[in-house]
Amino acid sequence: MTRPTFHYVPGSPWSFKTMWLLKLHLISLNVKEPIPILTEQLLRFRLKRHRISFPVLETATGNYFESFDMAQWAEGRSSSGVRLFPEGYAREIAEWNDKSDAMLACGRKTLIKNILEQDEVARAAVAALVPPLKYLGPIGPWFVRAIFGQINRKYAAVHAATNIDLCRKTLAELDAAVRQGNGYVVGGQFTYADITMATALSSIDFLQLPWTRSFLTGLPKQSTVIPGLAEQFPQLLAWRTAILEKHFPSKKPL
Repeated sequence: MTRPTFHYVPGSPWSFKTMWLLKLHLISLNVKEPIPILTEQLLRFRLKRHRISFPVLETATGNYFESFDMAQWAEGRSSSGVRLFPEGYAREIAEWNDKSDAMLACGRKTLIKNILEQDEVARAAVAALVPPLKYLGPIGPWFVRAIFGQINRKYAAVHAATNIDLCRKTLAELDAAVRQGNGYVVGGQFTYADITMATALSSIDFLQLPWTRSFLTGLPKQSTVIPGLAEQFPQLLAWRTAILEKHFPSKKPL
């Protein structure tokens, strides 16, 4: 049987939360890291898609382009017995996934804005993404800004629908949920809602994990997160740490 192929971007929170659940399920995969721009165009052509965002999961029975859909696909194929969508909680978990995606989109919007508007951040992005270009003066920042400008246009509608006030409201709801749920978001037990919301907190406090890498580590930290929210919700960062310590799988790469 052909193993599924998982295309992921190291450091992307959407890729990260999908890797997390796939590792929990012990699903055997072919893992591929895309070549920027080129792989996206090739997949668009081969998979007949108008737009491609990573991660992408190719399987013998179909292709999946959303982390949430990949999570549901993996649920019925687990080799570990882990269940992340317990009966009766599907709707609540889906709602938390939508809130997570909105927070992550706001974080991406913040990062892109800083790269496009701040020379220091643009130069740091050049050194982190394409190191040789840092020796070519203004060409490097121009190139990086062109890439992130394209990404900004690609997700313009998504970015327009989210903002810091919406994120603050989501964080307050998350705080209330984990207090009422014995440390978990839904149903008093570990579910995909915990994975997706713990990952969403990277938009307010970037977390570098041992088996991942991200160009964000080379950027000024304040440029990579939504400002001010980490200081307002330190208890949620402690909650994320506890979830990772208890439910994060082996640190070995996929």
